[in-house]
Amino acid sequence: MENLKNGAFILVLLLVLGCKQQASNDETVRNPKVDSIQQLLTIAKTAKELSPDERRTYIQDAEVQALTLSKDSTRLEQLSQVSLAYLKLKDSMGFRQSNAKLLELSKEAEASKISGYSNWDLGDFFETYGAMDSAFYHYRKALESFD
Repeated sequence: MENLKNGAFILVLLLVLGCKQQASNDETVRNPKVDSIQQLLTIAKTAKELSPDERRTYIQDAEVQALTLSKDSTRLEQLSQVSLAYLKLKDSMGFRQSNAKLLELSKEAEASKISGYSNWDLGDFFETYGAMDSAFYHYRKALESFD
């Protein structure tokens, strides 16, 4: 009977420690900077009461914060979201500049997936403006990135 109690105690102890370890891992995955960037982008995309210039300011703030992230895939993913926010706002200058920076950084990091998405977005941008040769070029570059 004593062995059964000791076994149950050890099992409960392992479960508690396992749950505590899982909670710690979840906390380290969350990055407050990323949360802040996402909040700024959400405001820029959804706050219809703001003027386009005010919404652009939120995107610019998100971009500045994204550039301060460590040089890894998280930084590139956040910059990709910034680029898409400019595109949604129909800010062609902001989109082109942020997309160019994203393409440059993804090339340096050899992040072909991000480069592919970035080229795809650029192809979509050019297609919207009827520049089909440029659109085709970037769609092709995107396809090459995914191969």
